[in-house]
Parts: sequence; structure tokens; C-alpha cells
Amino acid sequence: MGSLPKHEVARVMGTGFGWKLVIQAGGMDDVDNLGNDITNPDTQLNGTTRNVCKTNKLGTFIQFRMVYDDALSISTDAVIQVFGRFDDSDQWQRLKSMDSTPLVDIVLATASSDVTDGTFKYTDPDFQSQTIDLDATLDVIVRVKTALAGTGNVASAFLQAKVIGGIRTF
Repeated sequence: MGSLPKHEVARVMGTGFGWKLVIQAGGMDDVDNLGNDITNPDTQLNGTTRNVCKTNKLGTFIQFRMVYDDALSISTDAVIQVFGRFDDSDQWQRLKSMDSTPLVDIVLATASSDVTDGTFKYTDPDFQSQTIDLDATLDVIVRVKTALAGTGNVASAFLQAKVIGGIRTF
């Protein structure tokens, strides 16, 4: 690996990947740890709809968006908690949003401006509150603290993640 000029501390690498599934349909309306703070993401799990997201060193941040039925009328927004680790031998750590939300809860707020394709709506990730600093972790897992609720097909909602950024420091 080459080195950067002395005046350059970081360089944008422009890497990342498209949206990947991290919580399958039926998982956003199903809380982990009875709706309490998650302190052990390996054991405080309800169901099998959660996937580990491998970041593959492709970026420095991860964003989340919820995909839900276009006709769903939401009464309670989903709240997630995000954890990361370097590899299987490492312990999970809580990852923080860009605004360092004290409880590190990410509220997937829905709005009338959510993008739709006529079948699903897609939440619009806010960079400050719904973008997470990966903190050099390679594995990311998400747990649901507050279940999505509403009138309509709640069970079809799912969660996607996308690694962005690619700022590399030396």
C-alpha cells in the first residue's frame, strides 16, 4: 500500500455497495429482548429474521432504510439498535449514529415524503440520525427495540443497509 503525501491525512475512496437485506420481512414488527435495551445481541433475539451484514472494508458508514407496504398506515415507528464487531472472535459493541444519539437508538421515522414504487415505500435515511459510524467493524447486526405497528400489512416490512463513505485515514 502506498502512502499519502504528508499534507493529506485522508482520501475519499468512493467505495460501498447497494442496499442489502439485514432484517427479513416479518422482523420489523417483532421486538428483541422484550423491547428493552439490547445488551447481548447474540442471545437477546426473537426469531430468525436477522442477518449479519458483512461490510468487507468497503466504507466507513452504514445507512439503514425500512421498506414497508405502500398502504400501511403506521402508528408506531420502528426503533433499532446497531452493533458491530471486527470478526467472530471479537465482542459486539454498540455503534453510534453520526449525531451520537445517547441511547444509540435509530428511529426509522416514516413520512409522507417516503419514496414509493406503488407497492412499497422506502424510508429516507437521515445522515445525522440514521447513519452509523462503522468504527472499523466488519460485521454489523441489528436488533429491533420497538416494533413497527400500524393498520395494514405490517409483517411485510423489512430492513436494508448500505455501506457508504470510504474515507480512509492513514
